[in-house]
Amino acid sequence: MVISLPPDLERLVQRQVESGKYATAIEVIFAGMHLLDQQDETELAPEQIELLQREIKLGMDAIARGEFLDGPTALEAIRQRNHQRYAGS
Repeated sequence: MVISLPPDLERLVQRQVESGKYATAIEVIFAGMHLLDQQDETELAPEQIELLQREIKLGMDAIARGEFLDGPTALEAIRQRNHQRYAGS
């Protein structure tokens, strides 16, 4: 496979090699492809996004009704639950 890069991407690859982070241009390309693969793996599916949006709406509705704890109070409640859960261990 032969790949031609636009001039701006060629300069980017060259800068990466010149910086010493990578020994060759192909190493830069491999690193970029690896990052693209990781990004694809971490993208949320549409149904996951919908679920998160529903959960956020539930939380926002609860806040609007005054059903929430401030940060320090919430953290203390979590610590208490964890202490009770693991006190017998």
